[in-house]
Amino acid sequence: MVTVDLHELRLKPGAMVLDAGCGSGRHLRALAKLPGLKIFGIDRNPSDVENAIKAVKEMPDAASDDFSVTCADVTRLPFADEFFDCVICSEVLEHIPEHNAALKELASAG
Repeated sequence: MVTVDLHELRLKPGAMVLDAGCGSGRHLRALAKLPGLKIFGIDRNPSDVENAIKAVKEMPDAASDDFSVTCADVTRLPFADEFFDCVICSEVLEHIPEHNAALKELASAG
């Protein structure tokens, strides 16, 4: 279930979008249906990262194939500050004991 209304975000082609805590890729798949986005996903679970990559690659209706998914910690993102135009982090923070550090890191990423 996609928990973000992506159309309300009004993402333009070329926008850089991060799904922090992407799991097996539900939001990544939805983002891949929008043309021209540069999509990034991170998750701490290596098997979720593998599943997300596979899920997006196998999409027959993908409008964007510019994506990267990697294993990373949301409290220490491997990206420069203000790298993203949009950051999605849905149903993740309740699983992170250091949620204040995660929020600070996410706010500086976008």
